[in-house]
Amino acid sequence: MINAELVSHITLWIVVLLLVVGYMHMPQPWKRKNRLDLQNFGLPLQQKLPMLDIQSFNGDSIRDKTGTGKPSVLLFTSVGCQACNGLYPLLNAYADRKDVNLLLFVEGSITAIEHKIREHDIRIPIFHLEDDTLDRLNVTIFPFAYYLSGAGIISAKGGIPDADALELLLIEGLHAETQWLSAG
Repeated sequence: MINAELVSHITLWIVVLLLVVGYMHMPQPWKRKNRLDLQNFGLPLQQKLPMLDIQSFNGDSIRDKTGTGKPSVLLFTSVGCQACNGLYPLLNAYADRKDVNLLLFVEGSITAIEHKIREHDIRIPIFHLEDDTLDRLNVTIFPFAYYLSGAGIISAKGGIPDADALELLLIEGLHAETQWLSAG
C-alpha cells in the first residue's frame, strides 16, 4: 500500500510543475509603446500652427497660450467620444506636473462641454471646437493632440487614448525639439 505522505508530496510537486509550466507559457504583458499611434493624421510636423482667433470658456486667447516660448499641448476631444472620457480626470494633474500649456479643444454642444467641465472640475483652458477650426487644424479623429514647441511649431502629434500616450507625446515633442536644435 502506498503511503499517504508520499502521495501528497507527489501531488504537491505535480501542482508546482503545472504552475511553473503555466507561468512560462503565459502571454507577456504588452510592452510600453515608444511611438504614438495615428501620426499620419493632422497637420504636418515642423509646420507652424495656423493662426487662430478663438477664446476659451474662461476668456483666455489661444494666441496668448501658444508660441510664447513655453511648449503647448493641444488636446482634441469630443463630448460623444468614449475614449476621451478617460482623459478628462487626468488633465488638471497633468497640467500641474508638466511645464507645458495644456489646452483642451472639445467638439460638441456648449451645454455638453460645460457639463464635462463641471463633472471633472477641469481648470485648464477649454476651447469650443467648431467645424472651421477642425478643418484648419486638420483634426479628423478623437482623442488627438499636437505638441507645439515654444515657437508654435508642431513637434509631435498622435492619438491620445490614455495617460501613457499623453506622456509619450511630451517625450516625442521634447526629443524632436532637441533634434531640430542640434541640426541647426
